[in-house]
Amino acid sequence: MPNIHDCILMQKIWLLCLLLMLIGWTSSQAADAVSTLPTEKPTPTIPYAIDTKREIRQAAPVRIKKTVDANALLSESGEIYSLTGLDIPDDNDTAPKTQKRLSGLTEGKKCTLYQTRSDKVGRINRMNQIVGQFTCGKDETWIQGILLSEGLARVRTTPENKTQSAAMLALEQKARDRKIGLWALPMNAVFTPVTAAQHANSFGIVEGTVYATSQNRNAIFLNFTADWKTDFSIGIPATLRKDFARLRIDPMALKGKTIRVRGWLRNYNGPYIELDHAEQLEIIADKSTTSTGPSAAAIVEKIIESTLPQNTPSSAGENKQFMHTIGGKKTQDIITPEPPPIEEPKLPEIPKPVAPSVQRPLNR
Repeated sequence: MPNIHDCILMQKIWLLCLLLMLIGWTSSQAADAVSTLPTEKPTPTIPYAIDTKREIRQAAPVRIKKTVDANALLSESGEIYSLTGLDIPDDNDTAPKTQKRLSGLTEGKKCTLYQTRSDKVGRINRMNQIVGQFTCGKDETWIQGILLSEGLARVRTTPENKTQSAAMLALEQKARDRKIGLWALPMNAVFTPVTAAQHANSFGIVEGTVYATSQNRNAIFLNFTADWKTDFSIGIPATLRKDFARLRIDPMALKGKTIRVRGWLRNYNGPYIELDHAEQLEIIADKSTTSTGPSAAAIVEKIIESTLPQNTPSSAGENKQFMHTIGGKKTQDIITPEPPPIEEPKLPEIPKPVAPSVQRPLNR
């Protein structure tokens, strides 16, 4: 018969086994919980769709060693590359985040550089850096597209490098709508014609409704209030008329339209931006358009489609209309119906006189 000490020992062994079983069960539950935690989804890749192959040249592959700053890369061969079409605001918050994201996208990876086809312009900036569009990695992720879509940069094209501007503006708009990245900071908000005066001598984006258009010495000016001497205005030099015609935009017909413009703000009879390429200006909507109107991406796509030749024949009963401006007012040339033919008046018929019959006298 077991004594009391043996019983106590058996109880301790039994409790120890029970404790070990409980610890094992708890560990397995914790492992299962860790294995079922939601994993962070990778950033979707944005392909670089070349829509202007005649203007873009694909250079040799480049292997990136590290990032120099938020917009510059150092290759393993020692060359410095700059990402074209981007602007990083100096807000002490965006630049560090952009550089960190850029490092993860490019460092140690093989990248492809896309540049202008002409070797005379658009390949080297004033700091002697090689500029262009970049895709990196096995999936060829478009670097500019990723930074814009995540709100880590905004669009700032140049006359020499303006390709892909439509796609870049659309990605910027999506990030702005979501208020992510730099668009979450009030200091980076889009200016109005009134607030633009507070940001002279800096790069900015201004959105407003055109009050009036005017022309002086072949240059076109867009004004946003009745006081053109003090309000915000946009200058369009005559050299850009062909570029706007290519986009089928008549600057003189922009009265009443909501537009967005980006560029260097300076004082010239009030805050002023002078365009040096047509892609700086976006047409957002007409004055009467409500908030449910088309998005900026749809408008950009519409502008791209309008640059393609239209081969669709018009229907037989459709009247062709052409837009013109006279004194800043939009007019239309509408084909008027042809007037009915006018019949020449006919003279009344006058009966020919009939000579009376004359009987010849009889000779008697």
